[in-house]
Amino acid sequence: MNFAKPQLQTIKVASPIQAVLNTLNKAKEIYFSQGIDLHVIKTDWTEESIDKLSDGSIDGLIYTNVHVFKAYNEFLKKQNKELFSYIQPFYHSKYGLYINRKNKKQLTNLETVKKYQNLKVLLAVSFAFIQPCDMSRSLLLLKNLGLINIPENIIKTKKLAISFEDISNPYNLQFIKTSQIPYQFEQPDKFDLMANWPAFMKYNEDFIRIGSNISDNQEPQDELVESYAIALISRQSNENSKEIKLLQQILQNPEVKKFHANQTTNGEIDYVMISDPEKLKDRIVQNWL
Repeated sequence: MNFAKPQLQTIKVASPIQAVLNTLNKAKEIYFSQGIDLHVIKTDWTEESIDKLSDGSIDGLIYTNVHVFKAYNEFLKKQNKELFSYIQPFYHSKYGLYINRKNKKQLTNLETVKKYQNLKVLLAVSFAFIQPCDMSRSLLLLKNLGLINIPENIIKTKKLAISFEDISNPYNLQFIKTSQIPYQFEQPDKFDLMANWPAFMKYNEDFIRIGSNISDNQEPQDELVESYAIALISRQSNENSKEIKLLQQILQNPEVKKFHANQTTNGEIDYVMISDPEKLKDRIVQNWL
């Protein structure tokens, strides 16, 4: 007598972020014996992620914060295409200020940085759909590290619209807008500092984070900082599908979360996991959507 093999539940999920791909492949190992076959797909950093989710090639995408998510939907609306749904925040990335350890100024930490004037700072803001939110994030990072000043009333009223005109610059930092891809920062004598997120900096061990928008390894409480949580998104038409519901459960598996959090760089923690995604989602939706 022939017995049919149990049919696997296939879930197709994508990301351009290597740490997320590593975590999804770990989840694939965990859940295959439970009848779930995760198809993990690597996308590039451009519009490929939007296209694959939009055309149904994948069920879910783990890449965006809420601000990029909104920009995605604005783009789709102009194209008369189906909009995306914000499903569940997954983790906080420790967006930070980096040095290149090969620098000749012997910059090693924030204290040595503050001994200098006129340092050249690369701000990773050149992806068109990210620029509005990453400019403010970079400036708030520098403010929190004591390198520039921004009045609190400006932060509260302008939020994502904070610009160079809103700051005072006691160290006379020289700002250069650039891509998130940090090739320029490989030239240690040309640029001194770079504000960027770990996903783009992990490939080079010479890039050392000396400060972050998350000062410890606890979940941020600041409304702006927590809004940058990296989230799972889907198409509106499949947000209540079995595949998305299973993905939500998988991302909350303690073993999966622990694996993701333990992907460190130079021994430094890059990711802070979210203990209650539904509560954070409610706040993000209320504040930003």
